[in-house]
Amino acid sequence: MIMEVKNLTIRYKNNSLPQLSDINFKVDKGQCVVISGKMGSGKSTLFWAITKLFSPGTLQSATGEINVKFPIVLISQRIKSQILTFNVSEELVTKMSFENIDRQQRWHYIRQISKEYNLENIVNRDMRNLSSGQQQMVIILANLFSTSDKFIILLDEPLSLLDSSNSFFILSLLNKLAKKGNTIIIADTRPERYSDLNPTYYEIKKTKLVPLKNDDPNTIKINNYDVFPQTEKLKKKSLHLNLEIGYSKSIQHFKQDISPNGILLVTGVNGSGKTALLLTLAKIIKPYKILSNKFSFPQSLYLPQDTFSFFWKESVLKELEDTFDIDHLPNWIKELSKMSPFLLSEGQRKKLGLEICFSHEKTLLLDEPTQSLDHESIAWLIKKLEKHSMNNLIVIATNDEWFSKQFQDEVKIINFELGD
Repeated sequence: MIMEVKNLTIRYKNNSLPQLSDINFKVDKGQCVVISGKMGSGKSTLFWAITKLFSPGTLQSATGEINVKFPIVLISQRIKSQILTFNVSEELVTKMSFENIDRQQRWHYIRQISKEYNLENIVNRDMRNLSSGQQQMVIILANLFSTSDKFIILLDEPLSLLDSSNSFFILSLLNKLAKKGNTIIIADTRPERYSDLNPTYYEIKKTKLVPLKNDDPNTIKINNYDVFPQTEKLKKKSLHLNLEIGYSKSIQHFKQDISPNGILLVTGVNGSGKTALLLTLAKIIKPYKILSNKFSFPQSLYLPQDTFSFFWKESVLKELEDTFDIDHLPNWIKELSKMSPFLLSEGQRKKLGLEICFSHEKTLLLDEPTQSLDHESIAWLIKKLEKHSMNNLIVIATNDEWFSKQFQDEVKIINFELGD
């Protein structure tokens, strides 16, 4: 046993009920554990308790005992807050620079890891100019490779922004690390992603940590229709644009037909230009080149991947008072109304941003809308999309293949050329 949590109870300020109560579990060397639960159930809180990294001023009380015998590595959902350098190659070896590894050995590592994990085309680029998925990949690799002793590795939604290829790379790496004696603990709203790791499953339910049986078919729901049994397939429309888009010299040729309503689904590998397309359509960045007489796109509302930038008021209620009838808020929002949007879980904040978007009769540009949502909320999202798209256009950028299968025929943009 290398880690044991005993009788852990966590309470936040301005919350009458505990976030976690009487949590008990043990983890052995080389074990893989997946902790699931609804949005806001306390998965990230458990990781913060283990690492003692609570946000200042948010905690009311924490009682219980946590015994840890190995060093801990935490890779959180907030990828941008973990970037330490401007350059990809420097980011990959920053950790090694604190371990007295000489420069020549570090450069050998950079070449090795870039080739093995298909980073050769970005290894000399600025971290700030990568897509969120590429940033997530680099941060995970930078933290998981070390010459030090074995680790307890905590990963919070590690696949949330990765395409299928990069997800496969990370799952294979986690499997190798577990076999070498590292302990892997993953928190995710969608535990079915990790079945190949043969993990031990837990679920946080009503503040308690409940063990799940691996052979129980209800433990992980792999089939789409186990999760969305009542959802009809959504239909997509097309639009007409003729643009070259991207940052700096990363130019893409994008030509599609668009109609004033319906859904356009944009998929593609990490870094292929999905976010750049949405930012261009939202007129946040200019097209690198307009290849037709005129660039015309309807007034739109853009919801970014990282919804921190979408909010700016002190409470959920204040955020909603301009667009909602406060006396008739959905029940799930009423429960959060007094909280700051910045203290919500990633999934709760994403769902709140989506709820605000759907309250406007506008074209919507949604960047990874299923990120951090649990199964129930994805089903809610699909119903909202179906209703809103009857009179409005919705453009969705996503790597979520599971979500994409709900559509009749995917629009794939997978061959963007990323220049240097």
